[in-house]
Amino acid sequence: MDLPELWGSLEAAAARVSVGIVTRRISASIPFDLLIGISCPDFSRLLMLRVDRAARDPHLSFLSSRGFQVTWVALPDDPPNRICLQLHLANKAYADVFDALITDLGVHIRAANSEADALRRLHDRVAKWQRFVERQGAEGLSIQERRGLFGEIWCLKEWLIQHLGRRRSVEAWVGPLAAPHDFEVGAIAIEVKATASGDVIRISNALQLENQDLGDLFLAILSIDADTARGVSLPAIVDEVRNSLACDADTLAKFDDRLLESGYSDAQRAAYAGDRFHVRNAQPFHVRDGFPRIIAANLMPGIVDVEYAISIRSCAAFAVEESEFLDRLRSVA
Repeated sequence: MDLPELWGSLEAAAARVSVGIVTRRISASIPFDLLIGISCPDFSRLLMLRVDRAARDPHLSFLSSRGFQVTWVALPDDPPNRICLQLHLANKAYADVFDALITDLGVHIRAANSEADALRRLHDRVAKWQRFVERQGAEGLSIQERRGLFGEIWCLKEWLIQHLGRRRSVEAWVGPLAAPHDFEVGAIAIEVKATASGDVIRISNALQLENQDLGDLFLAILSIDADTARGVSLPAIVDEVRNSLACDADTLAKFDDRLLESGYSDAQRAAYAGDRFHVRNAQPFHVRDGFPRIIAANLMPGIVDVEYAISIRSCAAFAVEESEFLDRLRSVA
């Protein structure tokens, strides 16, 4: 699917039309009417899935977001029993994200077994992209967020995949799914904190260092420098992990979903390519009684949220050797 070429041909055709919509089917290999289009005269970009009206599921709710709008439309040449679910690019600042969404939808809808299934898949994927757009906007991740995500992927690549295998490691990366900790493997949880200063880390809520009902909770503090000479960019480490997962399509798809839920899209990779990170030090700490932290059980009634900072020096007594940490990790494999 060469989207730039398709958009170019559509825009050339739309220039000869005063009013209406010019459409092209995305790919002959997709067994459904998945179309892109240009509306005239405003030259807005559209994505449409044309289905039988009977395939509509009244329980599927399609909401618009600041990046694009979602509506049901009937094209002038459609027979009475056909209707299109239309995504309209409402803000040109999201054009690259819109193209990434189209590519993603093409992959998932190709695997559908019916028009109703294609609609369900489109609904689920659009919901993920809408969360991405609402959370990140057109600007993408901040430098702090890039460093944090780099740290999580570094841990996934250097620690988990090396010692637990590909599939289990990606499944263990649950932080992007709003879990309390970044990684959960059996009775072990790992919270990852990336810092540029090396002096202080920030804890965003009372659950991040909560070890109740866990066998072990480890806090992995990564001192990450900006280093153009020795460093690796966020897109580069993403590509390294993708390459290691290439032989397992399902696990690769899960990894890409985790990236999207983390706020990362290839549509914005050019903006991230110039920032290179180098992990100067990676130190695991065993979170147990006496560790400097705030947990939910210690909060006074009426306190509903908390954010605080911890001096890394104050954690020194709880540091563990990397080999000990990895042995514990391997014990649940």
